Amino acid sequence: MKAKRMKNQRKIMQTYQMHYDFREAYQVLITSDCLRAMHAFAMPIQKFLLNTLQGKVLPYITQCTLAKVMEGYSGKGRDGRPAYLPPPMDVPLRYCKHKDDEGQERGVIPEAECLIDLLSGQVKGNQQPKNKNHFVLAAADWDEGIKDQKQREKLEAERRKRRRQGNQDVDVRDRARTIAGVPIIYVKRSVMVLEEPSAATDRAIRGVEKDKFKDGIGGAARGVKRGREDDDSDQDTNNDDGSKNRGVKRARGPNPMSVKKKQPKDQKQPAPPATAQENQDPSQQTAKRKRRGKRGKHNAEQGDMAKPTEGAIESEQT
Repeated sequence: MKAKRMKNQRKIMQTYQMHYDFREAYQVLITSDCLRAMHAFAMPIQKFLLNTLQGKVLPYITQCTLAKVMEGYSGKGRDGRPAYLPPPMDVPLRYCKHKDDEGQERGVIPEAECLIDLLSGQVKGNQQPKNKNHFVLAAADWDEGIKDQKQREKLEAERRKRRRQGNQDVDVRDRARTIAGVPIIYVKRSVMVLEEPSAATDRAIRGVEKDKFKDGIGGAARGVKRGREDDDSDQDTNNDDGSKNRGVKRARGPNPMSVKKKQPKDQKQPAPPATAQENQDPSQQTAKRKRRGKRGKHNAEQGDMAKPTEGAIESEQT
């Protein structure tokens, strides 16, 4: 099961690499709930993230996440920080500057709002949210890894109090699924899993592929029409800003170096050079005696000896 899960996670990361230009080392934003769950199940952060994303990782926590983790702690001495907060050398701090619509800094804001602001690229107004910094989100449920019943009841009471005040807790994973191109990791019972691409991510991928298909068909048709009207359309043209527009690439002929050259029909083939025997005088050619080898001469003499003479033939007849 583990091998099958790792193969599926590899395919998911290949999808993000192909369509959203994700590269190693991956920047992972870790929530406070995920830190607590990984500490409770004794899961080394660097090792598990490396096995899940199957590549080099750079884990971070934001200033707002650190502020939520340090609630109720003085920050001094051994008991001044929670046990599940890793040292800065293992998980460094990611500085986040949140600004309002007027451009004024907001300071520390709720953790969920901070993470969504970073994942969406800190958009303003009607801008389309886009994960332009290629962040990966690592989250967990709010009660994951809490073994003490009193601590669980305390956290549940705080959530109910915020709900009565109108400050509903925002589920970071649900909000992150609405942003295209955000890989989401969650921890569940000592298992770290990489989620499948969200519906927003799938819609964005299908839209890009459809646009490429339309541009390919339209560009080919327009290229043929321009080729009929203008023979110089394949030349590079300069824009006003100095950039170049490349023309439509056309099918070209074969390589002239690999094609046999054609010879004109009226051109006669040059006569072959005469040999030394043809250059000799005809009288010398006839006067030249034919040489015979020893074997031929010996066979001829034996044939003459075996041939009967005319006198012998006449004596036999009488």
